[in-house]
Amino acid sequence: MFHDDLMPKEERARFHDAFVRFGNAVQACLHAFLWALEEVRRVAYEGRQDIHAAPLMLMFDFAEPIDGVSLLARSGSANNCSQLLRTALEIQLSLKYMMECKETYEQRCLAYEFYHLQDQLRWTQRCDPGSQLGKQLRADLAGDPLLDIFDVKGRDLPGEAANLEASLNCPRYASVRAELERMKAAKIRAGGWFSLWDGPKNIRSLAIHLKAGSLYEALYRAWSSVTHAEAAIKRISSGKEDQLEVSPVRSPEGLPAMCRNACQLCNTMTVFLVDGLVPHLRDEMKQRYVKDIKPGLVFIDSVKGL
Repeated sequence: MFHDDLMPKEERARFHDAFVRFGNAVQACLHAFLWALEEVRRVAYEGRQDIHAAPLMLMFDFAEPIDGVSLLARSGSANNCSQLLRTALEIQLSLKYMMECKETYEQRCLAYEFYHLQDQLRWTQRCDPGSQLGKQLRADLAGDPLLDIFDVKGRDLPGEAANLEASLNCPRYASVRAELERMKAAKIRAGGWFSLWDGPKNIRSLAIHLKAGSLYEALYRAWSSVTHAEAAIKRISSGKEDQLEVSPVRSPEGLPAMCRNACQLCNTMTVFLVDGLVPHLRDEMKQRYVKDIKPGLVFIDSVKGL
């Protein structure tokens, strides 16, 4: 049953008016972020350095989950926001680590690129029934009714794999390969791309390193429980005799908090970009905050009982 089905028409309209305003509040924060991103992109293009490609694409990837929260808010769907916020926080941590200091900026960007190519190579090899990885995958999944999902027609998979291997072995990534070899010789387990050069070994360590451990412990863990299907029992709101009261589908319960978190993540990212990369936008950013962003935040904080 949907939440709308439990309300009379008049009350439903009142709720949906609030949902739209929630979505607008998140959207206002996103517009400010995209405005700053356009200036960051312009400045980066003027430098004509391809090393900036990875962080720029991550910035666009950050915008996607924030936009998703704004869309879900308009329909009053609170639960589905958590997975998007989790993704947004992960991307924010990645960007902040990548751009932490000038001395390590390039090597961290290269590490991210290397891991991206490595992941592409593994997928190509999984799809190729002639590769060692493809053979092992098909042996492990023998009898799986959907195993043929890996059978990609009309593509030269060995050729694609060879091109990816050539990219991984090109001079651009010599420092990354050397670091991985050093870690292997020292029996240091590599985690994500950020674990190279004695970096954090997991997302929690990354958050603590960036002084965002509280966000990880208070929010990321809760959002992860939904992602990993470990929070289903939280749908139980109360019990009546021999029946349980369960939160309906597309419930707005907790929506103000979800939208507030989306706004906070987005605004924090915007300030990070402006202060670090385009400081000439600071005065206009302050004006945008007062005019476009603050009213939405005030509205979110004024809503009680959800």
